[in-house]
Amino acid sequence: MLGKCLVEQKKYEAAFVPLRRGIESDPADLSNYESLLVAYESTNNLGSAADLAAVAVQKYPDRAEVWNMMGSLQIAAGHFLEAIESYKHSLVLGPSSLEAMIGLGNAQ
Repeated sequence: MLGKCLVEQKKYEAAFVPLRRGIESDPADLSNYESLLVAYESTNNLGSAADLAAVAVQKYPDRAEVWNMMGSLQIAAGHFLEAIESYKHSLVLGPSSLEAMIGLGNAQ
């Protein structure tokens, strides 16, 4: 919870450790991954964000949310073709996902 509050306050670097602890203590809570990705992206730490997204996709390949996270990161990194594939995969898992539809449109 602390990490998420710090992200909301735009204290991104201070949020890294509490969010990593949150992921370790409850790896199934994808909101910790999302918040940490926001913190990484906001501090232009795209390498760490890519590593985190890859871990999330590996652990939870059947959850549309992780593919949306991956797509968002890929757009931020300028990898639009990869983002298109991530969002398409998300839509296979969750055909009514508005986030995936918008992300796919943005990537295209």
